[in-house]
Amino acid sequence: MEPINFYLGDESRLVIEDFKSKKESLFKDSYDKALDVIYDFIQDSKKNKSEVDKDGASVFFRQTADSVKNNVVAFLGDRGTGKTSCMLSVANMLRKINSCENDERGEKIKSLCEKGFEILETIDPSFFDEKANVLEVVLGRLFSNFRKKVDDGYTQGFKEKERKKNELFKTFQEVKECLTHMNADKCVCEEDTAEGLLKLTASVDMRNSIENLVEDYLEFVGRDYLVISIDDIDMHTEHAYEMAEEIRKYLKQPKIIVLMALKLEQLEQTIEFYFNKIMSEKIVPKSTIVDMALKYVIKLIPENNRIHLPSVSMFADREVNVYRKSENGEGKKYKGYHWLLVNKNRDDDKSEDHSYQTLKYYVTSLIFRKTRYLFYHFQGKISPIVPSNLRELRFLIEMLNNMDIVDK
Repeated sequence: MEPINFYLGDESRLVIEDFKSKKESLFKDSYDKALDVIYDFIQDSKKNKSEVDKDGASVFFRQTADSVKNNVVAFLGDRGTGKTSCMLSVANMLRKINSCENDERGEKIKSLCEKGFEILETIDPSFFDEKANVLEVVLGRLFSNFRKKVDDGYTQGFKEKERKKNELFKTFQEVKECLTHMNADKCVCEEDTAEGLLKLTASVDMRNSIENLVEDYLEFVGRDYLVISIDDIDMHTEHAYEMAEEIRKYLKQPKIIVLMALKLEQLEQTIEFYFNKIMSEKIVPKSTIVDMALKYVIKLIPENNRIHLPSVSMFADREVNVYRKSENGEGKKYKGYHWLLVNKNRDDDKSEDHSYQTLKYYVTSLIFRKTRYLFYHFQGKISPIVPSNLRELRFLIEMLNNMDIVDK
């Protein structure tokens, strides 16, 4: 099994990996499962597209979110477990799918997606408020990318690209019109006008318009699928349910892959909070509301689409390499810098027991060398002094390496 590599000074940065670094990554199994889910979704969407339903049923069911295989891949874990890095690394692998370097799963996805993936910039909860939701942010990002390509001369001199540009612009206008009707005041039933009828069908029209928009956009940029990354949706307690509903109703599309990083328990609590709020005037047992929230989350993120991030205890027995940036250009090259290994065997004594080189023994050994406090690992258990959180572990290793060794 490959050793774990830690790079001092890199603790607070996101770790974005690719197919090359995936082979020795802590999250290799998580990456593999995520890529398997994505492959299954793409395979299913292609299969459905090839099955032409002569009686028109395919057109009818196109209007519902549940007519499409679930396209959400959720990276789950507590704060500091690396779920955002893992999500962005998978997005990065999809971006570089044409250079998957003989990776089995990458090759399988590549065989179905010759044109590759269009990756939107990650959506952060700080963008969300009562006026700007997930749907509006996604549409805004798509239009911004479209306008940038046009401004950069992407279509100049190409009649076909100019035609696609004009068609795509019209589709953007249709979606904007649907969005305007959806956001209008809800006085639908009172209005016996064409405007009132438009409001009634706005939600269904919006779903179909987004599907058309995504297809036109992907054709314009020359890609097969659109990848949307959403980080920490559970952190926005007040609007988490509304955002989840928008993802389920409008972004569950045959040409969209949604990557999400969140803490599952917290999302369940925010959904439960929403149901409690809307049922405050009704006598509903708490157990019923909890069950409703749980079933909703299961529908939004099926069990097979959940990527649970590993805890520190799962790799505590693996060997560890700790590197510091080299000042003289020696050592291993990583992210454009040279790094020197700093946890070499003491005095290169080959007869010494090197069991402390595994992660859990490395931490307790380092604590002893820097503080002269000795902590033991009990049989089958890891000392509580070793953090169970990956972020805390990395910060502890950095702090200890920056401390002076206590004189014997």
